[in-house]
Amino acid sequence: MLGDTLRDNSVEYVNENITLKLPNNKTLDDLQYLSVWCIDFNANFGDLRFTAP
Repeated sequence: MLGDTLRDNSVEYVNENITLKLPNNKTLDDLQYLSVWCIDFNANFGDLRFTAP
């Protein structure tokens, strides 16, 4: 876990594109998975696992 939380209670994201940027010292090779987690509902809204081709 990178530990960053995307949260802005003043913005409602509906059918929006969101671009995530990795920290300068990280690449996709450093990640095993990505998850969209809702803190308010303690629920996983979707996830994916990175695998080598």
